[in-house]
Amino acid sequence: MSHEQILSETRAYQIEQYKTALQQARQQVSFFELEQRALQLRAHQNLPPLRPSVLPLVLTQISPESGEQLKPSELFQENETGAILKAHAQLFLPEQLSGFRQSAPETFVLLQAPLVDEYQILQAKVAGIQALAFSPTLLGARRAQLYYEKIGLWGLLPVVEVSSLKDLPGALVLSPDILLLQTALQGAACYEWVSQIRQQAPPNTRVIFQGEVSSPEDWLHLQGVGVDCFCLSAQNIESLAKQDIFMQMSRPHPN
Repeated sequence: MSHEQILSETRAYQIEQYKTALQQARQQVSFFELEQRALQLRAHQNLPPLRPSVLPLVLTQISPESGEQLKPSELFQENETGAILKAHAQLFLPEQLSGFRQSAPETFVLLQAPLVDEYQILQAKVAGIQALAFSPTLLGARRAQLYYEKIGLWGLLPVVEVSSLKDLPGALVLSPDILLLQTALQGAACYEWVSQIRQQAPPNTRVIFQGEVSSPEDWLHLQGVGVDCFCLSAQNIESLAKQDIFMQMSRPHPN
């Protein structure tokens, strides 16, 4: 089974979980009530819109099990970092994130999960999330445009997912500020894949790479073909740290 097939089957299973969780959430807090909470929060914050430039160099990927307490990663503390929460349906509920946000109020947080309902955008806003990822391929062109605009309206950064070159046209039609590239490719094939996307995307589009980086050389090559931010597992980051990645990060990009 190909990587794309595995992603597709996993996504289908997750979507059913999310739909069930959303039905339960709406029974507890209606769309109107949650929208009022989001409006009050936006009014009290009175903050300027987030810009893609706030992206940190590294996002530590956190994938907690249901019911597990979220804790900020201690890795990469000496560098500007953030977190990407790639998790189960219940994580969209604001109360599930309250402890995490209180212990790491300054941490940039990107939430990645199947976005299938506008209600989830409100949940992310109330939970204190800064950025929300979604798939145009999953939503379809009309809903993708609507959700892209809604995410920005609520003061979050919309992050558009791309897992294959087939996804790219649907992503680029949104004129995205940020692309999240998901891949299992490694080495030269990975560099070429990222390079092709980078060449077709507008120059000011920021690129997040979500995959495996096995060495400082991988890191430098990916930066050289246009990666702005790395989304890596804690284990991957720890492995790179042992290879003096902190020193490599400050070196010039390869041509």
